[in-house]
Parts: sequence; C-alpha cells; structure tokens
Amino acid sequence: GEMRVEGKQLFTRGLDLSNDRKTLEAEATIKIRKVEADLGEFLEKKVDKMKREREQFELQIAEGNDASALKIETRSAELEKAKQEKRKEFDGKEKTARDEMGAAPTEMVQSHRAHIAELDAQARGETKRARDKRADEVGVARTNFDRSETLQKDEVAHRKGLARDNLDRIRTELAGRIKASENDWQTASAKWLMIAQKKIEVKKREDTK
Repeated sequence: GEMRVEGKQLFTRGLDLSNDRKTLEAEATIKIRKVEADLGEFLEKKVDKMKREREQFELQIAEGNDASALKIETRSAELEKAKQEKRKEFDGKEKTARDEMGAAPTEMVQSHRAHIAELDAQARGETKRARDKRADEVGVARTNFDRSETLQKDEVAHRKGLARDNLDRIRTELAGRIKASENDWQTASAKWLMIAQKKIEVKKREDTK
C-alpha cells in the first residue's frame, strides 16, 4: 500500500515537473526575446545614427572642398589679373624704349621676364600651400571622425557581447533549475522502481510455492 501511494505521488510529481519545465521554458523564452528585442532596437538606432553622422560628415567635407576650391580659384584669378597688368606695364615700358632707342635694353627685357616668372612661381606656391592646407584639414577631420566612429563600433560590439552573455546566463539558469528539480525526482523514482521490482520478484516466488 505504501508503495502504491508513493508511486502515485512520484507520478503526480512527474506531471508537476513536466508542467514546471514548460513554465520555466516559457519564462526563459520571454526573457530571451526581451534581450534580443532590446539588442535589435539598440542596433537599429545606433546603425541609423552612425549612417546619418557619416553622411553629414561627408557632406561637410564636400562643401568645405568646394568652398576651398572656389577660394583658391578666385585668388588664382586675382594673381593672374595682377600678372597681366604687370605684363602690360612692362610691355608699355619696352615699347617706349623701342620708340626712343630703337630697341628695348636686354637688361630691361630680362628683368621684366624674371619678374613675370617670379609672379608665376609665387602664384603656384600660394595655390599649392592652400591645397595642402585643405588636404591637412580634411585628413585631421577624417582621423577624428574615424576615431569617434570606431568608439561607436566598439560600443556596438560590447552591447552584443552583453546580450550574448545574458542569453547564455538565462539558458544556463534554466538548465540548472530544471536539472536540480528533476534530479531529485529521478533519484526517488529510480529508488522506488528498484524496490518495487524486488517486491514483485518476491511475490512471484511466493506465488510459485
């Protein structure tokens, strides 16, 4: 009689454990979906933010390049105009010299040519310095932006790692809770079954006498 009562109790406990397992698994599933949903929302917002920041940065760089190019072009036009005015001035002096002396002195012509060449060199140098300055500015800006973007990518990787750790913890806790409760039941059931089998064997031997 005691064996039957204990057997029924173990059977009932087994059903309860099955229901408990389903409940624990459902709770774990809810927690897992929450972690995954939170991570998905974070990634969506972060990726969108980084994309908008990158587009804005590239737009600023492009606008800055256009402004710099326009400034260089305007300055080059000013220098070219000044050179042409100086050339007219020299042409006028050389014409006067030719009218008065039949020919412009070699020293005068060479001096004028050297001065024009110097103006050309100055203009090229100023243009190169302006372009180099802009290139340096862009380089510094890109380095700073890339560093900032890298920090955000590191944040994304860290957040993924945390989510992965949380999921592992939830699954480990689930397995631990199920195993702890079911181990006791399995041990008790195995013990009951062993005793029951022995009793059955004894009964069989008694019946055959």
